[in-house]
Amino acid sequence: MAKKIGFKKIVTKIPYDSFISQIDSLVGKVKNVTLDVSIVSKKIYEEENYMYVLLTIVDSSGEMSALLVGNRDKDFQSLVQDIRFGLKYRIVGNVAEIEDSFDEKLPFLNEISGDKLFCIYALQNYNHTTFGIDLAEFHGSMDLEEQYNVIKKYTDYLNDIPIDMVKDIVVSCYQEVVILLKNGIVFVNGKKILDDVKYIILIDIRTICAIGAEKTITCLTKKGRYGHDFINDNNYRYKKIVFTEFGIAVLTHEKTVKYYGDFEFGAIDYSRFVNVDDIGLIGDSDDIIVVKGDKVYSLFLYSPTVNVSDINVDDYLHGRWII
Repeated sequence: MAKKIGFKKIVTKIPYDSFISQIDSLVGKVKNVTLDVSIVSKKIYEEENYMYVLLTIVDSSGEMSALLVGNRDKDFQSLVQDIRFGLKYRIVGNVAEIEDSFDEKLPFLNEISGDKLFCIYALQNYNHTTFGIDLAEFHGSMDLEEQYNVIKKYTDYLNDIPIDMVKDIVVSCYQEVVILLKNGIVFVNGKKILDDVKYIILIDIRTICAIGAEKTITCLTKKGRYGHDFINDNNYRYKKIVFTEFGIAVLTHEKTVKYYGDFEFGAIDYSRFVNVDDIGLIGDSDDIIVVKGDKVYSLFLYSPTVNVSDINVDDYLHGRWII
């Protein structure tokens, strides 16, 4: 039975030089395929000495059913228990087609979605790396050429795009690869999504936002924090946008402030979000400030009150932008 579904021993290390495929490209029977996926459902079936774990896996191109098979021992049970929804996994396996010759005795046969089944023989938690490289290293230590070479090696997202056309590359912990070209066009996992974009920014390793030339904001990632629609706001053209690696603050033409990102600042005084004249940054700090008349406040009660002369209002400051 196990042989007919292509079962092999589960391992947890996958070579970093594996080429990453997409679910929607898997046509017919395919062997030795590597996918970067999230897992959105898990059902466990036990039969004799086997455990069958039927998963629903998802990447940016779609979803399909996948299968883990193992002995009913402590090691395999621990592996299955550690599988978490929403995290990123790299998996390797073979694609089996569900046809008349498929073993009808399998207890999960009627639960398989579609006419294909991805039979996993290697699985690795890949949540804080991008193609084997720590996310912090990828974004903090590697220059654009090094990032380009990594994405070029492991995906086909940069086919026909030379490095001199690329302005920026950002990758989320879900392996969503966002590429901004110098002409303002943005690609997400190889597909053109937007044009007329000025910046792309990664927030809290999960969410990637595009800042448009007309001061619009678009969240490009499907996962992450709630509030995408709040900051997208139907392509509202903001009066001003301030963003750091921790979040985005925007000033509306109605003199209110919106914020999207981390909230690890201890306290928030929401009265500082209304009747605001300006927003900006202070020196080398990531603290966002608001101006109300002749008074200047930290948006999150993070810094003491400062003078108006200390404000940077239209600078690029070491990874922090004001537009």
